[in-house]
Amino acid sequence: MAVSLRIHQLSGVVTTVNVELSWTVKKLKEVVEVATSIPGIEQRLVDNCRELSKSKELLEKALGGCTSLTLIRRDPVQAQWLDIVDKDYKGASLSRAPPEIRGDPEIVSVALRLRANAVTYVTPMLLEDRKFMKPLIAENPRILAFSPRWMTEDRELVLSAVQTNGCAIQFASKTCMADKELILHAVQSDEEALKYAPFQYWADATFMLEAVQKNGMALSFASHEVRQDKNIALAAITQNEEAITFVPDELLEQRSFMLSAVKLTMLALERTTEELQNDRIVVLTAVKCHGLALQFASTALRGMRSVVIAAVKNNAEALLYASPELWADSDFINEAMKENVGALQFIDFPTSEKTLQLFTINAVREHDFALKFASEYMQGDRDVVIAAVRRSPDSLQLAAPMLLEDSDFMIKILREAKCSLKYLPQAMRANYDVVLAAVCERGSDLKFAAAELQADPEIVLVAIKSFDALQHVDQRLWSCPAFVLRAVHVSGDVLGLAAEKLRADRPIVLAAVNSDGISLQHAAHVSKMTPNLCWLQFKTRPKH
Repeated sequence: MAVSLRIHQLSGVVTTVNVELSWTVKKLKEVVEVATSIPGIEQRLVDNCRELSKSKELLEKALGGCTSLTLIRRDPVQAQWLDIVDKDYKGASLSRAPPEIRGDPEIVSVALRLRANAVTYVTPMLLEDRKFMKPLIAENPRILAFSPRWMTEDRELVLSAVQTNGCAIQFASKTCMADKELILHAVQSDEEALKYAPFQYWADATFMLEAVQKNGMALSFASHEVRQDKNIALAAITQNEEAITFVPDELLEQRSFMLSAVKLTMLALERTTEELQNDRIVVLTAVKCHGLALQFASTALRGMRSVVIAAVKNNAEALLYASPELWADSDFINEAMKENVGALQFIDFPTSEKTLQLFTINAVREHDFALKFASEYMQGDRDVVIAAVRRSPDSLQLAAPMLLEDSDFMIKILREAKCSLKYLPQAMRANYDVVLAAVCERGSDLKFAAAELQADPEIVLVAIKSFDALQHVDQRLWSCPAFVLRAVHVSGDVLGLAAEKLRADRPIVLAAVNSDGISLQHAAHVSKMTPNLCWLQFKTRPKH
């Protein structure tokens, strides 16, 4: 997409350039260089207080919808050094720079983002600027590895580093290494940080409990004695279920521990003993929280109806792990679908078409939108779709496209499922036969018909047998003598909606009165009521 950008220089000169939003900031600067003769490296393109500094960023994101930028020209010397450090992947270029360049925040920022070792050449004054150094260390924690000792002792700077990369704690001073809170921040970022912490922490139950609460995988560094602590193990897998990998076998063999662990992760049931995998209470506890834990249960329990139903209730996919004997039990399959209609999508075993149809019909009768989980074949089954629509008309949108395009089937849906025209596809609302069938069943469905069919005399004459249809009739019909004459034969009261000259037409008035004597009040010589007022009187007239 092309847009025009106005580039304002401080001198007052305004230049307009055409750019593509798919371009990068670097490409934009190349275009501006051609238009202004200012080298791209010397350009600072600013939107209010925000500079477009990321050369590879796409303009669609960088511009954020703005259509004008301010161009500030850099000092040529600064621009030259920015180019040098930007291309320096060894971090040594600053060693050759004069002090004013080694103390230039913008140049130093570029250098430190690329190579942490460049910090050895930064001027002391800039290094001591904590506000400047803190975000840079957070972005590139390895800066601490090459920093002066006082920086590795600065708790605030070390904290900035370890919050980004926990392993940066290895560059901290011994003083910081003794700070438990600092170590915990590092562990939260990366459990590998414990690799560099003093070994005594690994055997400190109090410390390790806090550590695993921040990062469950820290359990991998705990001493064997600490890992045997039930509370620490449970805290670890609560934070990260994969920490179950580091829980010792001694705990995994304890029934009391497993009853708690299987609530937190189904992986606990996978790692426990065969005896506990065959323990009905343990497995039932597991599948109620994690249905797919059924896959780790014993063969016997995967054939126990109550256990499998509990698993399916939690997760429909658990049905796949039921025993073959249960799969052969149609009552079980129906119960499973009743508990979780999603199970319908997993019925994928050798069975007759009739049996699958019966399962699906039972499901759609029990649950709204159960058709969503049926196979594509069943979504195209007419009996299944009719049963689903009877339960929930909105289910029709889930039927196979071939059925939605079949006008004969749509008519059948209207008649047998008592479905409203509003649930049918737009194309069907413009189909004459379908709409005629709809208004035969429910006159008010004229509201959902295509505009041209709301003006069709034959359809309207059928629809206006229902009082609610009158407000949806195309108003032009009430000026048509032939239509009005036929309409008053259906209901004399509709005379009130006819054009004034037709309400003075003797044959029409006579036909209306013959149909309903009270319609005489709508004749022109009796009342000069407008169609709107007449409609209001008609609607509020007491029924006799």
